[in-house]
Amino acid sequence: MNRIFGTGKPKAPPPNLNDCVQNLDSRGDSIDKKIAKLDAELVKYKNQMKTMRNGPGKNAVKQKAMRVLKQRKMYEGQREQISNQSFNMDQVFFQFSTEANLHSLVGKFYNSIAQGHTRYCYCYEGRRQGHEERVQKD
Repeated sequence: MNRIFGTGKPKAPPPNLNDCVQNLDSRGDSIDKKIAKLDAELVKYKNQMKTMRNGPGKNAVKQKAMRVLKQRKMYEGQREQISNQSFNMDQVFFQFSTEANLHSLVGKFYNSIAQGHTRYCYCYEGRRQGHEERVQKD
């Protein structure tokens, strides 16, 4: 059958939740850098507008500044979305780790209960045998 259809490609391991959070954080950092560049550009346009007189040149600089402001607003919205996604993933990761810790804790409780039960049984057996010996003597 493999001759006809061939064998499947080996599948890559599924992405780790922690890796996804780090990827989102790096994307957020790159967006922060873009916003910083746009802020520097806005300062440059603001300084140009201070020295210019009213007219078509100043209006052109205003239009450029407005375009940069729109881009900055768009990047800030994207950064906010990415930070919300990162926060949600962190919450899910925390929930998974809490459940794993709880699962191991419950397992330890079961083991300790089983050990305590066996100790109690040995103790009870010893008491019962001692009592039976006393009853037989009488």
